[in-house]
Amino acid sequence: MNLHRPPGPTIVELLRELPKIRRDILGTHLRWHQKYGDIVRIPFRPATFIIHDPEDIKHVLLNNTGNYRKVGRFIRDNRIVGKGLFSSEEPLHMRQRRLIQPMFHHDQLVSYTSAIAESTDQYLSNWKDGDIIEMSGEMMRLTLTIVGKSLFSINLLEESVDLINAWTTCQHEITRFQHYPFLNFLPEAVKPRFNRALRELNDAINQLIEKRRAARERPHDLLSVLLEATYEDGSGLSTQQIRDEVMTFLIAGHETTGNSIAWTLWLLSQHPEVERAVREETQAANSATATPADLVSRFPYLRMVIAESLRLYPGAWNIARQAVAADVLPSGTPIPAMSVISMIQYASHRNPKYFPDPECFDPLRFDVRKQIVQFSYFPFGGGPRHCIGEQFAKMEITMILAELLRRFHLTLVPGQVIEPEPLITLRPKHGILMRVSRRHTEGKNPKTFSRQEPEIHSMEKRINAGR
Repeated sequence: MNLHRPPGPTIVELLRELPKIRRDILGTHLRWHQKYGDIVRIPFRPATFIIHDPEDIKHVLLNNTGNYRKVGRFIRDNRIVGKGLFSSEEPLHMRQRRLIQPMFHHDQLVSYTSAIAESTDQYLSNWKDGDIIEMSGEMMRLTLTIVGKSLFSINLLEESVDLINAWTTCQHEITRFQHYPFLNFLPEAVKPRFNRALRELNDAINQLIEKRRAARERPHDLLSVLLEATYEDGSGLSTQQIRDEVMTFLIAGHETTGNSIAWTLWLLSQHPEVERAVREETQAANSATATPADLVSRFPYLRMVIAESLRLYPGAWNIARQAVAADVLPSGTPIPAMSVISMIQYASHRNPKYFPDPECFDPLRFDVRKQIVQFSYFPFGGGPRHCIGEQFAKMEITMILAELLRRFHLTLVPGQVIEPEPLITLRPKHGILMRVSRRHTEGKNPKTFSRQEPEIHSMEKRINAGR
């Protein structure tokens, strides 16, 4: 193996381009990848390596994961998610994962479908013909409601706007602290917006926990599992640990999913031939009566659309790790101890080596007959720390989109600037305004549907002809 020092911008170049980098961090990563290649070295202290090679990413996230711990402002500032599943390290992380994993097994996922279907039906029934809807915010409200009902057996519809606003404020403040590090040294008293928003989130979660503790009967959900759990030594979870897990799942369970639905709707509005093919599929099948396995067979093309949407606009747009000990990546790059490794899904998913014409929205990239190189595409992370709720999220996105597109035709309101905002998650910076029109076929009962192989071929020809 040939060891080599990877290229990258110099300190002088970084300082000269700093305003441009802050304005467009996503575009910066794309430019750096194009200019320097699959490994970019940033001369910080400690050194930072941005890696795009799938084998290197696999090494960090899967093969040698024990040498790489989580890092980042969101992780360091443990006032938000604390030591919840997202941010904890071993051995706590594995104990938590074993405790929570049964809530995401197949049989449990099946039990969530009714909550998703009911919440979606209730939510969409309030939309009127001609309404203009801001899709990012509305879909986050819907997914927060679903998470509340599925995992915590509560109705968060009334509180959803306040909770989402509070979490949005926290995201903006954390991002501001990243861009202007000197703010981290200011006393807490001069961070009123962040503190007020975090207090609102904490109050809501603590109230939820205390109310469940006082209840005579407890439903079988994630909150009850956390309250009743014991470790091998007989000890239970502390109130702080329960709070951290509830916060983690409320945040992670609605934000990325809601934004993924909004991005997909926007992409469909820009590609009418794809939207038409999805609409035909959703008119022919029923999502409300589907099991997680059924969703794959009933909506094969919608599955491809969602996968391609997650390629272009992954909910979590970057992953960061820090090397505990010195290491050498499969590409031959030596990694000193304490170095930071960044894996930017937004840029890696646009690598033309694995995704030709990467800016093109092409769902057929994810036809089951085609092979995607492992770790060239990783919207849910990978390895032992991959997103525990991946299957729940995919099921939720599919069911909501299928029902929404079956009921409504969506038209993008003209004159908008649609661009991603790289906070902790990747959300539409200015929102996405769409006008909804009810479809005349809404009242019909869709039949059980199973797509045959020839229909996939005809769909591919029809879509390619429309380009």
